[in-house]
Amino acid sequence: MSKRSWWVVLLLFALGFGLMSGVARADALDLVKARGKLVVGIRNDYVPFGFLDGKDQLVGFEVDLAKFVAKDMFGSDTTIEFVPVVASNCSTRAAST
Repeated sequence: MSKRSWWVVLLLFALGFGLMSGVARADALDLVKARGKLVVGIRNDYVPFGFLDGKDQLVGFEVDLAKFVAKDMFGSDTTIEFVPVVASNCSTRAAST
C-alpha cells in the first residue's frame, strides 16, 4: 500500500472514530497535557497494528498513530508511554490510567 493510501486510511479512521466518540472532553485532554506524556495501551502481538519486530521494538499502525498524536500534542514523539495490554484487560487498563 502506498504512503498516500495509508494517509487516506488514517484520515477515514480518525473521522470515523471522531463521529462515534462524540464531543471530546476537555478535562480529559487537560489531564493528558498536565501529565506531560501520552499513555497508550497497546497489544504487542497484533500484526500489523502493534507487534514486536526482530529487534524487540514495538512497531505497527497503532504505534505510528500514537507517536503522531504525541508529537502533535507535545512536540515530540518520545513523550509517550506504551502500556502492554491483552484483549481481556485493555478496557480495565485504559480506565485505570
